[in-house]
Amino acid sequence: MSMSMQSFRVLDGEQRVALRDYARSLTSDRARVEDIVQETLLRAWQHPEVLDRSRGEPRPWLWTVARHLAIDYSRSACVRHEVCVAALPPQPADDRFDQVLDRWIIFDALAALSKNQREVVVLTYFRGMTPTEVAGEVDVAVGTIKSRLHYALAHMRCTLLHKGVKVDYLGARPVR
Repeated sequence: MSMSMQSFRVLDGEQRVALRDYARSLTSDRARVEDIVQETLLRAWQHPEVLDRSRGEPRPWLWTVARHLAIDYSRSACVRHEVCVAALPPQPADDRFDQVLDRWIIFDALAALSKNQREVVVLTYFRGMTPTEVAGEVDVAVGTIKSRLHYALAHMRCTLLHKGVKVDYLGARPVR
């Protein structure tokens, strides 16, 4: 282990609790407190002179950085909900982010399926084939195709729900 890594671990062990307490005195937002502590310690890691005890105690430097971070955040536009534009556009721009995110989530859920289930879902929903057409394509009985499709959709529904996606309908019944 390098000397700077060891020095940083000592600094972290000695100062993290006190730094967290100080950050709590600056803001009541618990998530923001953790952000301030992490960012302050990251900056200490980026400034090895702080880790050098022969140059003095690191606590004043850490407290100054933490205070500046809290002040910067409280002055930021996101806290004051400001929009920094001359004029808002007349209508919202075409934002494809939701479409991209939906596709990403769907493909993750598809990746969690078995090869046979994924094949049936792709042929049915992405290529628009009927179960009878899919059965002919993969040379399997229609009942087997319907069964694979049923279990694939149920598995995808569980996968999506586990990821926090609200699924209104996927499979046999809607979510209530």
